[in-house]
Amino acid sequence: MMLNELSVVDGREDNTVIVSIPRGKRSKRVYGFDQSDLICEELSRISRLPYFPIIKRSRDGKEQKGLDSKRRFRNVRSLFSISDPNIVKGKYVVLFDDVVTTGASMSACVEILQKAGARGIFCLCMAQVPQNTVK
Repeated sequence: MMLNELSVVDGREDNTVIVSIPRGKRSKRVYGFDQSDLICEELSRISRLPYFPIIKRSRDGKEQKGLDSKRRFRNVRSLFSISDPNIVKGKYVVLFDDVVTTGASMSACVEILQKAGARGIFCLCMAQVPQNTVK
């Protein structure tokens, strides 16, 4: 499973946290949950790394589906914030997103984690959409 990927944090358990990129508010209302939260809670249980859902959306933004790559990156600019930067300051962060298409959300979250003082960031995703399917 993902434990092999997490071997990079071996020996850093006391200095590593898991965070996730949250689903939009509309999607949470429609589906009633955020699958990234559920996956990260289980990943935390298995890996014994703490999970903190500290990345927040400052606004809903346009749905990424249907946007081309340039618009996706523009759409997520200033979309995310961190509710408690002290949780990641000086720590290794495992950043999880359920699906990565262009990497726009992942890139935006990496940037805010770096600004918050994360020591290193490991990006994980469940699925990656081939680039040729995005305009």
